[in-house]
Amino acid sequence: MFLEKYPELEGKIKYQYYWEYFKNNFSLSFGAPVKDACSKCEELNTKITSKDLNNVAKRVAATELLVHKHRSKKFYNNIKKTIEISQQNKKVLGLCFDFMAVVDLPKIPVQEVYYYRQLSVNTFGIHNLNTNNLFCYVYHEARARKTPNDVCSFLVHHINSFVDDDVEELHLFCDNCAGQNKTTHYLE
Repeated sequence: MFLEKYPELEGKIKYQYYWEYFKNNFSLSFGAPVKDACSKCEELNTKITSKDLNNVAKRVAATELLVHKHRSKKFYNNIKKTIEISQQNKKVLGLCFDFMAVVDLPKIPVQEVYYYRQLSVNTFGIHNLNTNNLFCYVYHEARARKTPNDVCSFLVHHINSFVDDDVEELHLFCDNCAGQNKTTHYLE
């Protein structure tokens, strides 16, 4: 568009000039949308960039974000460590578990019909860190919900059915979903 308006400048202004001007004068960025963003990271990043908060509140949010990311890194390092240990020692097993996206049936994009959906289907996955296999429990909302009791039932069934009797040490990992790990129920 610039060259259409000023054709006499064609070849005199390089692409890099436009790029630098755009970066320095517009607060826009491009990238792929995040599908499974951490709500805590999103909340803290919003506070840090908020024009409504004072600098002290922004520094507190930045500190919280650093602590949160440190804990996250520690969590993923524990998973890596468990993978290494379980591949060397068959008496150690690591399992990651999580609910996947809910599928609403029937899936009709028409707005008026969307709210008349009949059935929600849940998928709960358990990933074996040693074998890299995934086992899924797929069920609809009339069979079970997504409560801590349901999660524990899936885990107990999976452990009793698919974990070798030789396993003496079990490492369980899950995200910060309230129904999965903010509970006082423990498996032994």
